[in-house]
Amino acid sequence: MLRRARVNSASLAARALLAILALPSAAHAGDHTRLLVTRDKSAAECPDERALRDAVGARLGYEPFTSDAPSLVVVTFRREGATLLATVQLHAAAGKVKGERTLSSARGDCEELASTTALTISILLDPRSALAPPNPPEKATEPEPKSEPVADTPATPPAIEHPPDPAPLPAAVPPEPVLFRLTAAGTGSIGIAPAPGVGFLVGAGVEYRRWSASAEFRADLPASRAIGALSVRTAFSGGSVVPCAYLGLGYACGVLSLGVIRGEVVGASPSSQSTFQLLLGPRVGLSIPLVRWLSLDGHVDASYAPTRTTLRVAENDVWATPHLSGLLGIGFVERFP
Repeated sequence: MLRRARVNSASLAARALLAILALPSAAHAGDHTRLLVTRDKSAAECPDERALRDAVGARLGYEPFTSDAPSLVVVTFRREGATLLATVQLHAAAGKVKGERTLSSARGDCEELASTTALTISILLDPRSALAPPNPPEKATEPEPKSEPVADTPATPPAIEHPPDPAPLPAAVPPEPVLFRLTAAGTGSIGIAPAPGVGFLVGAGVEYRRWSASAEFRADLPASRAIGALSVRTAFSGGSVVPCAYLGLGYACGVLSLGVIRGEVVGASPSSQSTFQLLLGPRVGLSIPLVRWLSLDGHVDASYAPTRTTLRVAENDVWATPHLSGLLGIGFVERFP
């Protein structure tokens, strides 16, 4: 059974009315239609077809869905990043899409989104339902039993019914909020050091709809390798700017990093050097929601260094960074408020 969302009814009505205004035409009051509901794995907690039918029927006061109706309403629930989406499509008798509207909940609240979707369908079938509270579905009435005649008694005056309070005016639909994000991940890298290394990455940024931008700090622990009689050890640390675009649970980014490589050669003539290193390249990743505000995140970076860093001993080149390097990061992303 679909639970009632904890949101203001006027706000739901406003969202639904805006959704109906975006459709080319709405049904007439009392119309019947068919209903089809699909849910992605990322939105499995959203209502199924039975729950949505009950919610719409409760609001209209009658069962609006029949299997032989000529028109069809298709509802699709899915998640894109932290945002939960519901697409409502109205199909004519010939199967042509007459209109489409996408509803969203930036907080990932399925109760809120389900209530808005149910109200949108209700107004689509009967626009007058925007001004009325949900009603229980119609029930068949049973004939009242005949009563035995009784002696005349003074008639009781009918109770005076007061007209219901007028429905509140729809409130303005609030814009989707900008979310702040914090990231933390463990990393493994190749190419930036003489041997595969490990490290960590932390970042902070903002996210809006399908876009985000973050500033990150990366630190690789020292990694070393023996080259002949010498031992070469390096460590990298630096900052990055990371703009990203999201598609469902996946995302793609560009990464621009500027950092410092500190190298040390241990052997006959020990030496240490430090030099700046510029890295740029793409990132692809996957963010899996664990709870509304926390996601498990994994990504892979491929970086290109326009210049190479070379370690020398007595004017002899011992080791140089390649132009290409890679990084694997696994961690968590927190979004708030």
